[in-house]
Amino acid sequence: MRRISARKGRSIAMISDSDGKHYPWYGAKTEMKTIRGPTTKPTEVTVVMDDNFFPNVTWYIPEHTWGKQPRLQHIYRKQHFLTSLALRINSKIHVIKTIAWHMEIEIDVNPEKRQASLVGPYYQDQPELLKEAVKISRSALNPPNANNCQTLIWRPFKPELGSPTIIVPPKDFKIPIDQYLSETKDKIRHFHNYLPLHHVIHNYVEPAEED
Repeated sequence: MRRISARKGRSIAMISDSDGKHYPWYGAKTEMKTIRGPTTKPTEVTVVMDDNFFPNVTWYIPEHTWGKQPRLQHIYRKQHFLTSLALRINSKIHVIKTIAWHMEIEIDVNPEKRQASLVGPYYQDQPELLKEAVKISRSALNPPNANNCQTLIWRPFKPELGSPTIIVPPKDFKIPIDQYLSETKDKIRHFHNYLPLHHVIHNYVEPAEED
């Protein structure tokens, strides 16, 4: 599950990082096992999950009026994930264990030389097995998943350079895109103070009421 921030006072605690085929499970191969009962003795199963951080960032501004000249100067990305070992009996889900892991990276880029240097952190925190299992939010048990509500937006850091442009729209629309752009402009404005040209990936999802 991927944590995302609240929007306009309506909170959405989590969004699923499922493959979108077997909600709410991350995948349906080694990540999921089925036990058919009743059983006459204890049954042992092994589940395995493998996730990797593998983003791609373009050298040039992904908006056609800017051409293909390298302009990338800075990259910053920070994410927080919760991975749950859970058991579903009929329609009820019981969380057995919760693992939290974080990823943060900041990179300076010289677009002329096409060289990059790591600003930090130099070491990533190791995944942490939490003392208490975390209840899975209802918003993470149903569509959309993180990939389908993700969108790529070009936001110039100065108004005279143009308006925000949707480069890759989300596959799963929940709110009007103009409304989304308006409501998120202040949220990321602080990035523009030190990231002149940057790559921004948004999770674009309408918050649902929580239990």
